[in-house]
Amino acid sequence: MKFYVASGVENAERVSEFSKTLKEFGWTNTYDWTKHILPTQYDETEMQEIAKNEMLGVKSADVVFVLLPGGKGTHTELGIAIALKKPTIIWSETPSTREQCPFYHCSNVTNVVCDFESFKNVIELLISVVRRVQDMEKEEN
Repeated sequence: MKFYVASGVENAERVSEFSKTLKEFGWTNTYDWTKHILPTQYDETEMQEIAKNEMLGVKSADVVFVLLPGGKGTHTELGIAIALKKPTIIWSETPSTREQCPFYHCSNVTNVVCDFESFKNVIELLISVVRRVQDMEKEEN
């Protein structure tokens, strides 16, 4: 599976940690934006390239994760995922965060409210279950 993680720059460390967890299960990150978290370092051409790569990252992902809080870029990526009808999981530690935006409630969006460690554990469990089902299907064929 291919994934993309959108979030605010202040969450870059958390995004890296979450991405590492998914990669341990054999998933592929379509684009790691945490490599360039200080946009003031880049000129206009470089910023255009970053934007292109982030859009392609969302487009080529099988699932998009949004870790709140997020800024303008996060919500742009969320909009792309919604428009492309990508399965999107929005995580937040507080329920009030998810009430701030009607787009958090689109049909392809799932909201999860819990602490970060619980979120990672739930995702790990889901991946394990999907793997077992896939292995069982292979054995049957």
